[in-house]
Amino acid sequence: YLSGQLNSTDTVKLYKALTHPVWVSHGRKGKAASFVHNPELERRPNWRMTAFKSGDMPHVQNALAFARVLSQFLNDVN
Repeated sequence: YLSGQLNSTDTVKLYKALTHPVWVSHGRKGKAASFVHNPELERRPNWRMTAFKSGDMPHVQNALAFARVLSQFLNDVN
């Protein structure tokens, strides 16, 4: 979805309008491995992206690393 390929033609515009902190996580294996990064969004100062050495569900398959990165993100934005 973050690649801007939803049904809406202005998805990237909507994502770019977000001003709050955004964390995107995904796995490097499985169907989500074809995740397409959007350089426009990655360069935004409020966006952070993390790729895990897992399949489509890093929150389950790599739970400790996922929790550690999520916790750090939450600490950084508070």
